[in-house]
Order: sequence, then structure tokens, then C-alpha cells
Amino acid sequence: MLNPSHKVNRDLLTGMDYVRDNSLVTQREYNYDALGRPMTRDTRYPNKAIHHADAFTYNKRSELTGALLGEDAYAYSYDNIGNREIAQEAAEDITYDANDLNQYTRISTNGEDFTPEYDADGNQTLIQTSTGIWKVQYNAQNRAIRFENQDDSTVITCGYDYLGRRFEKKVTVDDAVTQHERYIYRGYLQIAALDMLHNASLIHAIIWDPTQEIATRPLAIRENGTWYTYGWDLTKNICELYGQEGFIRTIYTYSPYGQVTAEGDVTQCIQWSSEYHDAELGLVYYNFRYYNSRDGRWTRRDILGEDAGNNLYAYVYNASTNTIDYIGLEQTKCTVTIVWGHGNDVDQYIEDNYQNYDPTTTAFGPFGCQVAPAPAGYAIPGFPNLQNSNLGDKNRGKENNKKNNAGLNPNEGKTLKDRRQGFANALKQALKSAQQEAKKICENSCCKSVDVIFKGIRARSGTKGTKILGRRLKDTNSIYKDLSSYEKRKITCPKKKK
Repeated sequence: MLNPSHKVNRDLLTGMDYVRDNSLVTQREYNYDALGRPMTRDTRYPNKAIHHADAFTYNKRSELTGALLGEDAYAYSYDNIGNREIAQEAAEDITYDANDLNQYTRISTNGEDFTPEYDADGNQTLIQTSTGIWKVQYNAQNRAIRFENQDDSTVITCGYDYLGRRFEKKVTVDDAVTQHERYIYRGYLQIAALDMLHNASLIHAIIWDPTQEIATRPLAIRENGTWYTYGWDLTKNICELYGQEGFIRTIYTYSPYGQVTAEGDVTQCIQWSSEYHDAELGLVYYNFRYYNSRDGRWTRRDILGEDAGNNLYAYVYNASTNTIDYIGLEQTKCTVTIVWGHGNDVDQYIEDNYQNYDPTTTAFGPFGCQVAPAPAGYAIPGFPNLQNSNLGDKNRGKENNKKNNAGLNPNEGKTLKDRRQGFANALKQALKSAQQEAKKICENSCCKSVDVIFKGIRARSGTKGTKILGRRLKDTNSIYKDLSSYEKRKITCPKKKK
């Protein structure tokens, strides 16, 4: 059982005691500076007479610059945008060169150079990890689908579903398949893995903490028919695996950026940041991206673009001791977006963008002539269905047998005034349902606020779009006559009770 303790008036976790039958099994203690950054971390295992005393230092940007983990010293320096320049990790002295795209162009370890490679989309195609050098291929959605080890004959292929989740991994050695796994998810949480080489038998099953606003902390895993429970640290790194009697079976320790050492008799896959550790690759799989703990950064750009920060490869702003990342996005977008424009433009915009976002915190509303509904998981409940609506000023009733309405009702197309009122009615329903969806996201996520965005695209964007919008609404009873082609309204989420 975990007994946490917090610093008075600061909401900072200061202690994590794991207790079995009133006997202390694991104890972790943290001390912080005035900015809330962990300065020391003590971990004790009384039954094993083990004590780890760790200390951390930071620069003015709160980037980690030094760590003393027991007797192992680590030091880091960065340029002004967060690329590493120098790293000292245990027995390794590493220097880095970066280009204007913040891609490392040279990594020198104890004088031995490695030159990373990238494709035109910014995906790293030659990666050096703790298990070797890998040549990587990506699909059209920038998902890594093939890893080929340059030092031996190992090839790993991966398949992804429509939400971008990896549902399959296959390992081939000397042209023989040695491992073939398929994964089952609830949302973006992996809950089971199946062995396809042995009649889809269960490899493992995972239970996640249902008390979290977004469940990113695993409680237990079933391996080889036996259940084990997890122990975590401040940033949800798995530090202990407990057996059914409550005793420690495996202890995990990490370098400041996640290189793992395991000591124990049970092997399992959930480790750094409570994410899936690919032992063959030496990478951590975060659903949207892979993380390379050797470099302390992502292997591809952040799909949120510069909304997530100026450095699209940096991992949690180089603050790994007190910051976590959810599914590989530097920040979780909490948005409900109404996309207004010509039908084909709207359909294409949503098709190109929806997979870049977490469906639990994002929704889209297509608002245009004969637009397709938003993809499953991203649709706004109650949003007007405009598949059979022309939603414009022009009377198109005689063209190609199209329906004559400009809103939701066929009677809204008889006159220009009717068509504009139909547009206003559809807009009202769209905005109302978007606001309701924003409140629902507040209730079911960790979002502190949700942006409701009305966004005109292409011919409906900018000043031109605002003028068209004003003309459409001018002679109606709409309360949104001052709406522009780009509006963002923030809905603050109520503070949740603990």
C-alpha cells in the first residue's frame, strides 16, 4: 500500500512509503527548492539494506544540469533552444552538434563519432540506442514501421491503427520470425499483449489507475500467469515490481534521462515514465513518438508543431526530474474546433489534422457545404449534420438535384433571407454543442481549460472570411453577428475535488 505525504501549502509530493502489513518496504523522500524543483531524492529499501541518495541541479530555465545518483555523476549543458552541447554520463563524455532544425548532426562519445540521419519530414532514420544502430523507415503518417539493426540481422516491423496506436510488433532474426505480438488498448492505454506465435495466448495484461483524471499510472501487470504490482517515483517511473506477498521482485534504476538498469527475477515491459519499453530497440514507445533515452530526446518532431515549444525534438523541456509527457505530445491540446469553409476544404483539413491529437481532449466540428461527419472519437455530440446542406447564400436547388436548404431544414432555402437564417440556426447549434463538448472534456480529462475555436479556412479565412460571415448573419436573429473568421473562447475547467 502506498502512503504519500505532501509539503504543506505547496502541493508537492515529499514522501512515498510503500507498506506491507504495517512494515515499511520502500521509502522515497523528496526536498524541493523555492521553484518547486526536486533538489534531493532519497530511496530506501529497509529489508534489503539499500539506500540511494540522489541530488539535482538546474539552470535558470529549469533544465537539468547535474545529477548525483549515488556515486554516479551526470552533467549537461544546452544551447539557448534546448539542444544538448555536452553531456557527462557515468563513464561517457559526449558532445553534440545541432543544425538549424534542432536535429543532431554529430554525436561524439568518448571521441567516437556517430552521424544521425533524417528524412524530409524530420523523422530520424538512423538512430543509435543502447542496443545498437538502427535504420528506420516511416509511413506516410510519419509512424516508424521498420527498424533494421546495422550490427546484426535483426529486423523489427510495426503496424498502427487509425488512431496511430501500435497494434503489432514483429521481430525477425536471420529471416525467421522470433516474436510476433499484438496489442489491445483502451483509449491510448495498452491493456494486453497477445503472442501470435502461440495461438494469440496472453503475454501480459495491465490494470491502470482509475482514480486519475487521465489514467497514466499502471497499478498491476499479469506476467506468465502471475499478478505483480508497481511502485513509482515522482514522475511515474516504475521503480519496483512487487510480488503477490508484497515483497520486491525487481528494482529499476534510471539515469537522469531514462536509461534503465533492472535487478530482479521478473522481467516486464512498463518502465520509464510508465511507458512501454522496447527492449530490442532500446526505445520507449509513447504512442505518438518513440523516445531515445540515450540522447534524451524524441526520434521525430512534435506533431503539435511549435505550439508545443520551439524545439520539436526536446523531451519535457529538459526537466526530466519533475515533468512527464503524455503519449508523446509535449503538451496535451484541449480544444474543440469548428472548421468552417467549402465542404471539400473542411473535409481535407480535418482528415489531415485529426490524428495529430488526443481524442480524449480534442474534438472537431465540420461546418461547410455537404461536409462529412468528423471521424469517430473526434466528433462533437449534437453537432449539426450538414451532409445534405448547402449552407450558403446561393440557391442550388436546381443544380445536380442538390437539396435547396442552407441549414438543417429544407424550408430554409426558399429565399435569401431564409438561407441566411438557416445558416445562423446551424451556427447556433454548432457553437452550443461545441461548448457542451468542452465542458465534457473538462469533466473527463486533466485539462485546466478547453479552447472552443471557430476557424475559417482557405476562402473563409482572414478578413475575407469575416466579411462573408458578417454578411450571412446581418439580417438574422443571430447573437453571433460580431463573430470573426477566427475566434477562440477559453472555458476554464472547474477544479476537481480530491
